[in-house]
Amino acid sequence: ISVSAILMLAVSLLLFRLMKKMRRKALALVLERRFRVVVCAILVFAVTGGYWYLRNYLLSGDPVHPVGGPVFGFWLWDAGDLASQFDDIGRAALWRHWVYLPALLAVFLWRQSSPFLRGLVVCAAASLLIWYAGSAYWRYAVPIYPMLALLTAWVGTQLWPVTASAILWRRLPRGAGVALLLVLLLASGLQLAKELSRLHPDGESRARYLVAEHAGHALLASLPELPGRVLYQLGFEDQIYYLPSATIGDWFGPARYADVMALSGDAQALARHLEQLGADMLLVNLRRAEFPTFDDNPGMEEHFQLLARSDQAALYLRVGPRERGPVSVQGVTGK
Repeated sequence: ISVSAILMLAVSLLLFRLMKKMRRKALALVLERRFRVVVCAILVFAVTGGYWYLRNYLLSGDPVHPVGGPVFGFWLWDAGDLASQFDDIGRAALWRHWVYLPALLAVFLWRQSSPFLRGLVVCAAASLLIWYAGSAYWRYAVPIYPMLALLTAWVGTQLWPVTASAILWRRLPRGAGVALLLVLLLASGLQLAKELSRLHPDGESRARYLVAEHAGHALLASLPELPGRVLYQLGFEDQIYYLPSATIGDWFGPARYADVMALSGDAQALARHLEQLGADMLLVNLRRAEFPTFDDNPGMEEHFQLLARSDQAALYLRVGPRERGPVSVQGVTGK
């Protein structure tokens, strides 16, 4: 996000410099050329976003942590983590919401558009460019969706007369347009119903939904709270917000998955590593093939005690050889 903000400022300055040399009135209606306005934009950027860069620098020595690691030095992350992050960005560079793609046709309808729509096209294009260069994670493109939705709707109004008068439509039976509209309305209604089914305003329905959708949360919800326990989760990073606050474990950082998976065959070393991280419990995702299940590790019974298990998750308590004993938790007994 911090890098995207810098890119946004850089693109704004570039557009400003380009407009100093442009004479076309069409573009002049879109882009700001007054130096005072650009300075004000930079000041707003510094006041609203400068805190985060300063905070990053004071904590890590890197104002754009972790991207600046090779220049400012690494903190928490290492070079391998940063390389893996960029590899993941390359895999995630996909646009999932294809319904907005007609907005791209607005570029070819530039002459028919108003100054407002031209400004919208420029802003949307610049934002997409920055999104793709900065992260390419689709969730970070959410602020661009309103602009794309407006452009998509406008493109539809421009193309509909052409489409409606095409020869293809003349050959279709009467009512085909109405049938198509009904299909689109039905598809939209089903999608809306699907999204609304995920909204659970009251606590009881929310609890049922979380238990049904998130296996890690479901397993922990069946147990009472264990005060003072720190949980290491392996494979539930997408459910981290539904796990206890004292939860560690991720693809990157000091509690990275790779270090734990490398010790999956050595229970004693695994217990020692988790102790160094300050973790007392280990939650394992059994449904993801890339993660070990620890079932084939003969030393697990000596250094870990199984607290609970389902077909999707297993929860272990780290114990020493002398600490073993039955642990009864709401009818679940670890042996």
